[in-house]
Amino acid sequence: MRRRKSTCPVLRPMSWVNCAPRTAFGARLVLIAGILTATSAHAQQNPDPIYNSDLVAAEASLEAREATSQRTLNAGSQADAEAGSTVETNVNAPPRVETAPLEDPPLVDRDERTRRRKLSRRRAQDWMRPAEIYAPLGIRRGGFLLFPELSLSSFYIDNLFRSATNPQSDQGLELQSGLRISSNWSRHALELDLRGTRQFLDRFDEEAERRYSAQAKARLDITARTRLKSSLFYHFDTESRSSQELPDSAAERTRTHTYGASTNLSHRFNRLTLALRGSTTQYVYENVRLNDGTVLNNRDRNYTELLGGLRASYEFSPALTAFADIAFNTRRFRQSLDDDGFRRGSKGLEFVSGIELTVSEKLRGGLAIGYGRQKVADPRLKDLAGLIFEANLEYRPSALTTIELRAGSELNETVIANSAGSVLRVAEIDIAHALRRHFAVLLGASFTSTDYQDVALDLEEITLRAGFDYYWAREVALSGRFEHSRTTAQLAQDNYSENQFRLGLKLRR
Repeated sequence: MRRRKSTCPVLRPMSWVNCAPRTAFGARLVLIAGILTATSAHAQQNPDPIYNSDLVAAEASLEAREATSQRTLNAGSQADAEAGSTVETNVNAPPRVETAPLEDPPLVDRDERTRRRKLSRRRAQDWMRPAEIYAPLGIRRGGFLLFPELSLSSFYIDNLFRSATNPQSDQGLELQSGLRISSNWSRHALELDLRGTRQFLDRFDEEAERRYSAQAKARLDITARTRLKSSLFYHFDTESRSSQELPDSAAERTRTHTYGASTNLSHRFNRLTLALRGSTTQYVYENVRLNDGTVLNNRDRNYTELLGGLRASYEFSPALTAFADIAFNTRRFRQSLDDDGFRRGSKGLEFVSGIELTVSEKLRGGLAIGYGRQKVADPRLKDLAGLIFEANLEYRPSALTTIELRAGSELNETVIANSAGSVLRVAEIDIAHALRRHFAVLLGASFTSTDYQDVALDLEEITLRAGFDYYWAREVALSGRFEHSRTTAQLAQDNYSENQFRLGLKLRR
């Protein structure tokens, strides 16, 4: 029977770490400060005006209209001169009627034009957060836009192994890189997204985070009303120490692989839209080395999920859309019996309905509520069922403040003995307030609940976070984060708390 133990794991650093020089946490901060100083000098020599495409177009239109007015005025003066000479030679000529060009604005001086430009910028950016104002523009290559980014951060964790009795701290560097390639076509679309994260810890490098992902998405516009969307994806990650699937005697964390493909065909009938979708996803868990030198075989956790669904949505108005969604899934484990002799695998049904709402720039969001059920293959286990929901809300009470709410739930598989699975519920809130157009402070909180059916291994986690984002320029940003997490379990020895501090620098185009 696999379950968490109460003993703390043996802490053992990797051998190659001892051969590498250990850099103190303060020295890393000095290194980042030096990079910021050099970047600041470059930004001052090469200022980047914050213009968006709409403002540039508005200014060009204003200049064109002023030039037209000037030509009209000059033409009118020339016509007056010609009319005057005509009057002198022909006293019986009818009086000339003065006409002005339609929709021709009055001429404005340079100061007035500058004032209008500034006013246009302020209006366009009234509801834009610093992250939106300083959004990267990308690098144009033919019909594609490239968005590369690179970030380096220094961090400190006071309870790396998430232990209740023997917390161990560590510090290190985290390197993140990413590249998004997006098409810029009038029809169809293609996008490739590559991400990678690698941590380097001073003491326990085997606990360092390693995350890599690749995703390719394509959209085929068959007609103006019919679209076909497809995607391929791959994710590599390491399982958290707080997972109930990972024993405390493990000398390392489980490496996981998730890959698959999905497709979605939609057609719009005036206000009604129908969408048919399908996907296949593979979940693979590598074997884990234990402290006593043995290996824990995780083959019984590997499975494949096949999913198909139908969604109907009706647009009552541009601000309100209602929808209903039904989905079927089949989860097949590669090993018919797990290590405890239970037959794994299930067939599920989920039905949800909800609305999508866009009131104004201040308020938008959506809500879906439904019911899900997984019928397990082993008759000794109860079926996994419960309420499922998904919600998101973005509210901007002012031009400086943004509040985001997110919540959701799902039914997950497990190989813990005597349990058919778990119900995961998540709720989050994030508040961003811009003190300046380039500086924002962030506050957030989240609640996560994992309820395992028929076993006393339920977990609840509360996380509080705070931070800031400082945009040096469009290409350079400095960020700082603090995060406090507290986990409460039915078994007292599984309770723990954790604090993280992080300071980082991001470069992007």
